[in-house]
Amino acid sequence: MSSKELKRTCCHQKNSKELAIIKRTQQNLQSSKELAVIKRTQETLLSSKELAIIKITQKILLSSKELAVIKRTQENLLSSKELAVIKRTQKNLLSSKELAVIKKTQKNLLSSK
Repeated sequence: MSSKELKRTCCHQKNSKELAIIKRTQQNLQSSKELAVIKRTQETLLSSKELAIIKITQKILLSSKELAVIKRTQENLLSSKELAVIKRTQKNLLSSKELAVIKKTQKNLLSSK
């Protein structure tokens, strides 16, 4: 082998090693890009799941707040109904007392005649 052939062989081997290194580097870069995309996708999916959970939780909280308002309203309505019954009862008691007084007065008037 001549020195020119040796140099060409060495250069060719050197170039092929460099090409192999470049190819591996490109493959590694491609893999790392894919990994980065996968990680971002997972993070996005996670955050979208978290957002869905937050929305569901908000709906549940809203409905539980609405339920609490409904219960308080029912309690208030119940107590207002009870108050109305108490007032009517008081009026009835008052009128029955008045009737009793009127009857006694009438009896007294009759007996005094």
